[in-house]
Amino acid sequence: MELGQKMSNSIAEAHDLTSDELLAIVVSGMQSGMPIETIPLLRSLIQRDNSNGRAHYLLAVEQSVIGLLDEADKSFSCAIEHCPELTEARIQYAMLLIALGKNSKAKMVLQGYVHAPQSVAGDCCQILIKLASGDLGHLQTMLESLTVVNEADRPTVQLVGTFVEEHIQRALEDEANLESRFMGRYARLERPH
Repeated sequence: MELGQKMSNSIAEAHDLTSDELLAIVVSGMQSGMPIETIPLLRSLIQRDNSNGRAHYLLAVEQSVIGLLDEADKSFSCAIEHCPELTEARIQYAMLLIALGKNSKAKMVLQGYVHAPQSVAGDCCQILIKLASGDLGHLQTMLESLTVVNEADRPTVQLVGTFVEEHIQRALEDEANLESRFMGRYARLERPH
């Protein structure tokens, strides 16, 4: 059966499926790039079990993909409230907050998780805290020093790395644009004789 049809059937039969079965269908849909189809399943699952942090997390990811950023903010918040150990939710939530310019809130989300300094997740949290603080100085070096011991950490490291590099690039472009605008204005000023 085609995945889209399977998901449509799953929405109609959501009450007959276990939470694990629904999550499996959702993950399959997410891997196929079908956020519009997975959102109703996730909402159904959350309606059934509001304390399912994983479902809130997956809903937040799908909402982010289609640009529902305020809803994603709320869903990420629920995810870490119900499942505080869900590292990827915490990290992606902080990245969303940084992208929205809510840096102090991003730092609060990450602060409590830096307790594991020897973990890749703890290192990623420290990097994002520096980014949220505007401390861009050693971010590239910190990223390069991340060592992936567990292959399961690789996607998180790549995601954080790409996010941070884009922010560094944007900051450099903003700085260059500011300098260019300043020099353009300065050059137009009459110099005293």
